[in-house]
Amino acid sequence: MKETGSLSIPNPFQRYPIYLTLHKILDGTEASPQQQIIKYAHPLICTNHFETEELKQKNRVEIHGSIQRKQYLQALLREKLDPLSVFHHFNSEKSPLFFDDYKNFFGTLHTVLYSPKDLNVIIGVGKNSGPFIFSFKEWLQGSPRLPKMISGTIMQGE
Repeated sequence: MKETGSLSIPNPFQRYPIYLTLHKILDGTEASPQQQIIKYAHPLICTNHFETEELKQKNRVEIHGSIQRKQYLQALLREKLDPLSVFHHFNSEKSPLFFDDYKNFFGTLHTVLYSPKDLNVIIGVGKNSGPFIFSFKEWLQGSPRLPKMISGTIMQGE
């Protein structure tokens, strides 16, 4: 869980004036419209705050919740859970990773877990949803067919 270095990469957004919410992209890159930094870390944990020295000044004033979510994820890693258990940790309404403050545009719409070991994708819509498990390996071999729809319920929190 140690960062081994960072590297500046060219900015594809400099030519086009667009607004992007500052966030961390799941490929190990911290990105703002002005700069992208590749993070070398294993395992990679992504939350909603910057950690590289180059981008820390772009963090919002209040990042305490994001730091707590990262600590929770680090604790989950130590438990060595199976993919379905991890899915439920993200999808449970009691989880510190699940939010339903949709009126303030801060809510979990869906949960997607990618399992590289068995090439499964586990998907759920809304809270406490039953997982839909899709085998990417079987799909690459010609079966099963993709579902026409995955449904769930998203309810406004109290």
